[in-house]
Amino acid sequence: MAVILLDGSLSQWVKTESVPAGGALASLAAAVAGFFVGELLDASRDLLEWVWDRFQPVRWEFLVTEGEKVEKFMTSYFTWYVFDCNASLALAIVLLLASFTPTPAPPFVRPVLALSLVIFVVNARQLRKEMAPLTGESRQAPDKAT
Repeated sequence: MAVILLDGSLSQWVKTESVPAGGALASLAAAVAGFFVGELLDASRDLLEWVWDRFQPVRWEFLVTEGEKVEKFMTSYFTWYVFDCNASLALAIVLLLASFTPTPAPPFVRPVLALSLVIFVVNARQLRKEMAPLTGESRQAPDKAT
């Protein structure tokens, strides 16, 4: 299998390198594994939404009932919220795995992972606070009885 690119003038094909057939299979396996991990993160986030809803309710029915408003909501808030939640879950898993790996990581790795985790969690929380009123959810999280 060969990787072929066009040169700048588009007048001739330039063969850049040969890729063994096993390389294509490995690339396909990596893409499938990446898709699977992404779906696993999405499913985990979906399962945890009920916890988030206890603190900051969001009327999720909005996504299927409001039509035109949903497009703007998806591009402005929801997509970034999902990304932040999935990145938070992935960073938490990587940080946990880095804590138990037999090979020590460079000293800066754990603090960078932890800081990144905090940034994504705080941003997801802020986006969720902004999303709630836009979906028509005006009630606050239930007060705890004292």
